[in-house]
Amino acid sequence: MLSSIFWVILFIGILIIFHEFGHLVAAKLSHIPVEVFSVGFGPVILKKKIGETEYRLSVIPLGGFIKMVGEEEKAGPKPATPTPAPTGGYMDKPLGVKVAVIAAGPVSNLVLGFLILLVIFAGFGQQYSAPVVSVSEQSAAFAAGLRPGDTVVAVNGETIPSFDIFDATIERDAGREATISVRRGGQRLDIPMPVPVGYIDSLVPAVVGEVLPGAPASAAAITRGDTIVAVAGIPVTSWPHFTELVRRQTSGPYELSWRRGGGVYADTLRDSITTDIETGAKINLAGIRVSTDWYITPHIAAVVGNVRKNGPASRIGLRPGDSIVEFAGMPIREWADFADAVYARGGETVPIVWHRAGQPMREVVTVANEEERLLGQRGGGIGISARVPRRRLSLPRAIAEAAAKTGTVTAQTYVVLYKAITVKHFARKALGGPIMVARIAYEGASWGWDYFLLLFAILSINLFVVNLLPVPVLDGGRIVLDCIAGIRGRNLTEKELNWAAGIGWAMVGALVLFTIFNDILKLIRK
Repeated sequence: MLSSIFWVILFIGILIIFHEFGHLVAAKLSHIPVEVFSVGFGPVILKKKIGETEYRLSVIPLGGFIKMVGEEEKAGPKPATPTPAPTGGYMDKPLGVKVAVIAAGPVSNLVLGFLILLVIFAGFGQQYSAPVVSVSEQSAAFAAGLRPGDTVVAVNGETIPSFDIFDATIERDAGREATISVRRGGQRLDIPMPVPVGYIDSLVPAVVGEVLPGAPASAAAITRGDTIVAVAGIPVTSWPHFTELVRRQTSGPYELSWRRGGGVYADTLRDSITTDIETGAKINLAGIRVSTDWYITPHIAAVVGNVRKNGPASRIGLRPGDSIVEFAGMPIREWADFADAVYARGGETVPIVWHRAGQPMREVVTVANEEERLLGQRGGGIGISARVPRRRLSLPRAIAEAAAKTGTVTAQTYVVLYKAITVKHFARKALGGPIMVARIAYEGASWGWDYFLLLFAILSINLFVVNLLPVPVLDGGRIVLDCIAGIRGRNLTEKELNWAAGIGWAMVGALVLFTIFNDILKLIRK
């Protein structure tokens, strides 16, 4: 527990310092006098005045602020005998300068995230997977002609040097047919394959993986591999969309449509009403589980890369470099076999066999039952990751990759926030407060420095996004208020500022209470 507290303080402290330092530098460059630069709130532990600025370290490290001259100037009647005020303060500056000073804090967190990613790519290297594929026998890719172990050499004539490039190329062809050229047994084969519309990970296609016995869907002719196309006449765009539509069908039987081969079929399903354990709302269930066989994965050997400290694998003595050959009595040919077998056995105690330096080793491991926060699905895990080769990038390439990753994380953060509002059961579980940050920091450290730094970068970029939300008391809200004042041609009155601040603090307070409640609920359920 103490280590968790240390890591969360370290995380938040560094993020705050960079954030407030961004405001400070922008203010100084804009010739705005800064009275106070504080890391933390509450009683002051240390302070030192340099020039016009007093630098403070306060006892509560969960925040920070800078106080600029003229920042609190308000509109309204002037006193009969006004006291002289220093010129050149925050309110005397043009709108563009004020926006730049306020935005500099969140932008500093974005820059910090980018720099950490740059260190990862240039120092630790980028994970690299050869374009060797792994496909399930039940997948559309297998039916089209791809086989486990095929080496992809081209897609639509475009050379494929790595699996990441192959995956990105396939994404561009979503909804169309792609010609995949592979090398198999010394021969080159050209395989035409229709790419699912929802190939990209952010849009999991509504492909049936399993129909639960006795569930409403079991009375219909729908089966594994079918693609759901509509619920109650509403077209389905993805698996999360399908589950949301089904949950709403609480007023009686409804029509379900699906595609198989070249035909579309439909049947009427009875409702199956239950209570959502989180919201208490009445929801409907169809009894269909998503397919995990719709995508193509890289062929990765079942060799241990990292072992999480104090995890199930660590407790039985598994080490990096061990080759897993059997799990729960099943032979393991590649990492995908092992991952699927573990995921399906959460909470079970099963035998595991691995090789170390050519010597077989046997143990019994208790598989942890873990939750995937975004989709709300539970599955098994034993606290190990696969060994994937890394290659260090040149500085120009590392800069390009870090910039691309920064953009991706930023976009994904906005997607999660959007889904937290519009699709409650999908993304709400991903939201957490200080307890969740502590847990992430602690678990990140237990996986190793590269993983820890990656989490740190993601949290810093998340802070950039959240702080720019147009909510009063956040930087984004402050920018909106300054823009309103600029359009009106006068500063906001004290009443207007207090009204805006009240709304902002109410919104932030509600979010804090929700995330802390979410954290506590997770701990209770665990």
